[in-house]
Amino acid sequence: MLENLRLEDIKSFSIEKLEQLNKEVRQFIIQGVSKTGGHLGASLGVIELTTALHYSFNSPVDTLIWDIGHQTYAHKILTGRVKNFHTIRSYKGLSGFTNPEESPHDHFFAGHSSTSVSLGVGVASAKILKNDNSYTVAIIGDGAISAGMAFEAMNNVSTAGKRFITVLNDNDMSISPPTGAISHYLPKLFMSHGYQEIKAISKKLLSKFPNKFFRFCSHTHKSLKGIVSGDNFFEELGYEYIGPIDGHDTKALIQILEIIKENASKPVLLHVITKKGKGYEPAENADDKFHGVKPFDIQTGNQPVGNGISCSKFVAEKITEFAKNDEKITVITPAMKQGSALECFADFFPNRFFDVGIAEQHAVTFSAGQAEQGFKPFCFLYSTFLQRAYDQIIHDVTLQNLPVRFVVDRSGLTGEDGPTHHGIFDIAALRILPNVEICNTFCENSINAALEYAKTSTKPLFIRIPKENVWKSNLKYTPHKITVAKEGSRNLLITSGRFLKKALENAKYHGWTILDPFFIKPMDIAIFDYIKSHEHIKIIDENSIGGMASIILEECNRNSISTQNIKIHTMPDRFIPHGKNEILFENECGF
Repeated sequence: MLENLRLEDIKSFSIEKLEQLNKEVRQFIIQGVSKTGGHLGASLGVIELTTALHYSFNSPVDTLIWDIGHQTYAHKILTGRVKNFHTIRSYKGLSGFTNPEESPHDHFFAGHSSTSVSLGVGVASAKILKNDNSYTVAIIGDGAISAGMAFEAMNNVSTAGKRFITVLNDNDMSISPPTGAISHYLPKLFMSHGYQEIKAISKKLLSKFPNKFFRFCSHTHKSLKGIVSGDNFFEELGYEYIGPIDGHDTKALIQILEIIKENASKPVLLHVITKKGKGYEPAENADDKFHGVKPFDIQTGNQPVGNGISCSKFVAEKITEFAKNDEKITVITPAMKQGSALECFADFFPNRFFDVGIAEQHAVTFSAGQAEQGFKPFCFLYSTFLQRAYDQIIHDVTLQNLPVRFVVDRSGLTGEDGPTHHGIFDIAALRILPNVEICNTFCENSINAALEYAKTSTKPLFIRIPKENVWKSNLKYTPHKITVAKEGSRNLLITSGRFLKKALENAKYHGWTILDPFFIKPMDIAIFDYIKSHEHIKIIDENSIGGMASIILEECNRNSISTQNIKIHTMPDRFIPHGKNEILFENECGF
């Protein structure tokens, strides 16, 4: 069915045929991702919802906006990308997220959470100005809706009009289980048994007499809710709240969407309950519901176990050891407990581990508050998500000169996750800020030296680590000092992180002096003696323009050191696509 399926075909399908389609889509995704890897659990959880949305709305005229986008594999399949699905997350292949360059059904790039409601309100308000009567639907998860940006958007939802629908996909799971007050509030919307019985009766009436009973049931629903469990938060913001309903019941989803389309008089929030990893037992039983997976064995769900230890895990375990002897050490993460391998710290020190949910801004300022009180907070942020908290880093940390220790995970290229996740902008963004210290690590010794220094650091410190296993080397590292990786003669290479390892293994640099600055800021002035004493200098920087290479050139200029013989290689001035890092380094970066 899938090979020749056209989106318009499903509108004529019976419920039975739609349910058969859902089964085929689910099996197709499992088969495909078992070979390519990718975001499995989230996509399996929204298959019925995706089918119902495409049945009820006319995409792309009606605008479907997916939050984050990692749950859109079924959406890709239904919108004509079956034949290319095997290329997902590979170089020049399909993106693992929504991508408007890939399909008119993808209206925005989406790789960060909590943006869909803002985008939706903007789109819907613009449609009102254009007298465009098409619908706008924003799909957002229960983890993402707790973020500040989502609240800001919902606070403005009255500008979106009656043809704006927010679908709250409540699966009690983001990457990690959701935390905070909102995660506890949503289950209360199930309310009491008596209320649920009344609601079930209303649902039957709706299916038989949708037009006649919609407003009656809506007002009754609101009144009963006030009696049984108090006011509904979403309705206070200006929504008509409907739900919760079973997000795996295709018939019910279609019925309620049709009723909303015909009768809504203001923006609607439809609350659906789904199960992440639905229909694939290993995913349903996994702690992270198979959020992001490598290629795996379908029968067992087993994924290959690589050699070595990831930089994330190495750092987390080291800080856990430190914390056993220092009660001032705390760890803060915005919903990246699994991603940054922080389970060990959370298990040992549950009272000193703080998962604040998908709220990077809050994570940074929360850390600043702890630092002001004399604690030693380690704030774990992916480089790409650190960007979301830039104002807080400036205003609440660096301006106050507070010793927050940032572990900047996923620094550099992140391979198949693509342009929304590559960590190539943080050095340029951070190095311009007063008071900060930035070090680039990859090998075991550099990480150890950085973390030892972090224990007594008195300034905002950023320790960068890539998405890769720790490199074991014999190099010696001292904070604020350059590391001479290899002595040579006329030619000098300055690089750090992954490219240091590549350079030492590359015959091209035989006979070169190779330096690792280690601390990018402040830069060890000894590096300039090497620049003056070598005839040809190359700088390779796995960061954007404005990063390490720019720092060196600027310091040369300030100190009247000639830069005539210096060649720099940085990330190109464009967004880098997805694909395996080795392919990206060669084809996109010229490294």
